[in-house]
Amino acid sequence: MKQWFQELLLRRKVNQLKNAPINVATHPLNQIKNIIVLFDATLPVDPLLLRQKIVAIADKNAKITFLNFNKKKMAHQNAFIAVSPLDLSFGGQLRPWLQDICSAQYDVVIHFFNTPKTVMEWIGLHLKAPLRVGFKNVSLELNNLILDFPEESLDGFFESLTKYMNIINQSSK
Repeated sequence: MKQWFQELLLRRKVNQLKNAPINVATHPLNQIKNIIVLFDATLPVDPLLLRQKIVAIADKNAKITFLNFNKKKMAHQNAFIAVSPLDLSFGGQLRPWLQDICSAQYDVVIHFFNTPKTVMEWIGLHLKAPLRVGFKNVSLELNNLILDFPEESLDGFFESLTKYMNIINQSSK
């Protein structure tokens, strides 16, 4: 019951925040130095393969933060930081360690989840970056670059992402 009520409260807060304008990429992203990925652990995608794809498009010295979301609390694993609804208070307050991650400035945020999940959207709205990338099925207000691919099609997703990042780079010169 508590989780249902928390979802209801967060959904209202998410809807209020969605009405606020998001940052738009205003500088060239030739060298992506800092990326954060909010990943849904229930997807049929290997997180290690996803990480390899992200490393391939980023600068070789880029810092990649990987938030692995699961409804149940899990232990952090190597480069993956486990996040669950338990990392939020009843009213949506983020735990201090998660607040520190969310308040950092990133070059790109990749919302890698394909169905609306209130807790993930809430965390995603707190991440700061000039370019926010995600899937079409999720809230359109959450991202400023929306790709329409099945989540299993990592190659197509990253080919499109690279293509659009090149367009952004050329248009901002």
